[in-house]
Order: sequence, then C-alpha cells, then structure tokens
Amino acid sequence: AGLYKAPLSTANLSDFNSWTRESEIPVGVYNCISTDGNSLYLNRSNNPEDQVHNDAIYKRGSSGWSYFDTTLSLTISSLECMQNRLLIAASSSVLKYDSNDNLVFTYSKPTNPVHAIIDNKGSVWIADNQAGLMKENASWGEYPGGPATDRVFAMTFGEGDLWVATGGRTGSWDNSDISDGLFNYIGNKWTSIAYNNLDFIQDFTEILADPKDNNRVYVGSWNNGIVELYNSQVVNIFKEANT
Repeated sequence: AGLYKAPLSTANLSDFNSWTRESEIPVGVYNCISTDGNSLYLNRSNNPEDQVHNDAIYKRGSSGWSYFDTTLSLTISSLECMQNRLLIAASSSVLKYDSNDNLVFTYSKPTNPVHAIIDNKGSVWIADNQAGLMKENASWGEYPGGPATDRVFAMTFGEGDLWVATGGRTGSWDNSDISDGLFNYIGNKWTSIAYNNLDFIQDFTEILADPKDNNRVYVGSWNNGIVELYNSQVVNIFKEANT
C-alpha cells in the first residue's frame, strides 16, 4: 500500500508495470488525494475502525514532501482543492483553508461528513451521512429527490416518464419478500408509491407503460398479481380470484 505514480505520457496506464511507488513517504493506506495544480495533498488513513483520530496529511510542494498540519487529530474522509481553497471533511466537522494553508473557517454543524465541495459562487456544500446535504453551516441538511431505495428490479419509460419497480425473486424462484413499492420520475420530481398503497403487493418483476397513454402503467409481481395505475393512482388489481 502507498502512493503510486506514472508519467502522463505512459501508453498503457492499466499495466501495473507502468506504476512506481512514491518512496519519500511511508508505506500505508492512503484514502484521499487532491491537488490545486501546484501542490499535492494526500491523507494517510490510520485505521478508521479504531475510533482514534490520528490520520496524517502530507503535502508535496516545490520543496518536496512535508506534513500539512501536525496539530490536527482527525479521521479524514475527503480532501478537495477548489476555488483556491482546501476543504477537509473529517470526524464531525469540515475545515476550510486558504491558498496559504491558513485555516479560515470550521464548519461544526455536520455530524458525519463524508465529502465537501465549493460551488462557483463560493458556497460550501457538505455531504453528511446523517444530516443529508448541507449548505455552509446550516443546522441540518436536506435530502435531494430520489428513489426511496436501491432495490430496483425493473424499469420502463412512458414518453419522458420513468417508472421503477422494486422486488424480484430468489435464485430458487421463490419470493424475495421485497416490499419497497414503486417510484416514478415525472416532471423532474421523484415520487414513491408505498407498499401499503398497492394492496400490500410485493416482489414486482415487470413494469410497462401503455404505449397509447403513458399515464397508464401496469406492474407485474411474483405470485401477487398485476397492478394497474392511472396518473400514479391504483385503479385495478388483477389476481387469480378476479381475472
């Protein structure tokens, strides 16, 4: 483990023989790297599982490698050089440094930040594992629109509308018991249709929009029947007893 480098002109960067380890810094686990075009910043991660905040940031400038700031006691998840600033997402805060490596602001509101960037207006955006997306030092974040889960099994388009079905089946063709419902992305907005609004049907395996009317959608499930929706509302449920 360590930092590896290769000339940009190398013909085949996918060949491991093209890479050499940087010998001027210790061997270790390095989890993030960033550059402002002049200096390179690199974090050596010292076992994030041990709850001891003792990562080490190295900086490579015109005079070689040095420690960035020996006073820091942090577990660091990201380094990002943007807009002549360095952002460090670490432990329960985000630190912002100027181009001379002076600490100019500490964002103390995040609870578990994993990444931070600066937009073209100079605002800092923080991705936090608990608070969501935070702007500057907001007391809490927000959650951008998106599907409620990632357990997707089938998708379909009706004109410009995207419909997503969750569910599936097991490798032995049994029910997988996934009851995450349906999602759609219509008019630049995500909407979820919950399991309890779908007659408690789970394990969807097929979904299709009516080619003659994209407001009508049919969803097939594994052993639980077919759901018909119109304008995102359930209008029919077809099962063995009624079909």
